[in-house]
Parts: sequence; structure tokens; C-alpha cells
Amino acid sequence: MFHQLTLTRTGCFGDCPVYHVEVRSDGMVKWHGEFFVAQIGECEWKLDDDQMKRLLALMDGFDFFNYEYEANGFPATDLPSCITSITYEDGAVKEVDHYLGDSLNEEERLMTLEEFEEEIDRIVGTHAYI
Repeated sequence: MFHQLTLTRTGCFGDCPVYHVEVRSDGMVKWHGEFFVAQIGECEWKLDDDQMKRLLALMDGFDFFNYEYEANGFPATDLPSCITSITYEDGAVKEVDHYLGDSLNEEERLMTLEEFEEEIDRIVGTHAYI
């Protein structure tokens, strides 16, 4: 079980959405929008039971705690990063700082890191604020 999940999307040399979202184990979500988003500043909402079940299943199915991020190179240098961090109930923390210009070789995985990050956004509902 997790204590807190955070997802941060950084800027780029264009109009990439820049925001930070925190999800606590009780379903409370805290949004902080910075640039190129519809909701600038702070906002909070609560996930329902179905959303929490989907989020837990996503984290378990992806096995985020054991995921090893290995950069394959940066063919583009003007793209954003997505930083995902999960703090577990026992205090362990796992963070992956994923530069979206990286050419990851994840063909053997059922779900790529980028798909995992996008699914977090879908479940949490950040698209309504971007």
C-alpha cells in the first residue's frame, strides 16, 4: 500500500503543461498548476473508491517499486520530464525521473513507463485541470 504518490511534469522549450499532483492513500488529491494549464495554483479533490482501486491496481500491475529506469540516450533535448514518486507505508520511497526525450527500450514490458504515467493522469483526473 502507498502513503503518497506524486507526479510532476516539468517544462520544455514550448508550451508543455507544468504541474505537480499529489495523491494520498485516503484519496485526497492536491494539484499545483504552474504554466500552460487551465488551473493555475492550488486545487484539491478526492478520488472515489473505484479510482483508488484502479490506481492501486495500476501500481501493482506495473510493479513500480521494482522498476529500473535506464536511459538509452537523449535524441531530443527540449522535451519535458515526468517525475513519479511513491512513498510507501513503511517509509520506503521510489522515484523515477523520466526525461520524455529518452529513447527507452521497453518493448518487453506489458506497459511502458510513459503509458504508466499517462494512466495515472487519467485515473486521477488531471486532464480537467490542464
